[in-house]
Amino acid sequence: MKHVFRDNNLASNRQWAYRPGYSTEYLMIHLTETWRSVIDSGKFVAVAFIDFRKAFDSVPHATLVMKLERHFGIKRLTLDWLKSYLTGRKQFTVLNGVKSDLLSVSMRIPQGSVLGPTLFTLFTNDLPLSVRSGSLFMFADDTTVFCIGDTAEEAIAELNRALQEVYNWCCDNQLIPHPGKSEAMQCCFVGVTQWGRLPRCYWLTPV
Repeated sequence: MKHVFRDNNLASNRQWAYRPGYSTEYLMIHLTETWRSVIDSGKFVAVAFIDFRKAFDSVPHATLVMKLERHFGIKRLTLDWLKSYLTGRKQFTVLNGVKSDLLSVSMRIPQGSVLGPTLFTLFTNDLPLSVRSGSLFMFADDTTVFCIGDTAEEAIAELNRALQEVYNWCCDNQLIPHPGKSEAMQCCFVGVTQWGRLPRCYWLTPV
């Protein structure tokens, strides 16, 4: 924590969870004030709220370890310790009193742990940087991406480009968006003009 967050400032400022001085309320105020200022200037905002399906359970260990080493400079004993913490776990299920065979777990950050939230934050640290067509903010796995345009059509077109970039990142990192829990809206000078659920292939379909 000291190495990443304090000494070297390696964490993205677009992730507002699990950090002192940050909260859901502050993030909501930051976003809504940003949008209000844009709308007051006569421009349009297109916003998508993305939820990831079983986000903590979908983190691949190999990708996480690679990022810890390459992106954050975590090496030697610390990296070996984190590897031993993540790997070697097994799981089984019980149905009608019958226990299944043990299977190795190659994905998943243990939830309810002290390390879990920090490891998820570091795993998704490069997501905001991967979205160049819009602005992306996160609170844990709850993700908001928005784009600004001089017209509604321009803002929506930019948002679809940004969602394609989110989709590309998801393909590389094996996180799956949950269309049923994702929403989109368009804002203009009279307030919210459109609200609805995103279509299943939301990264390809206009909002």
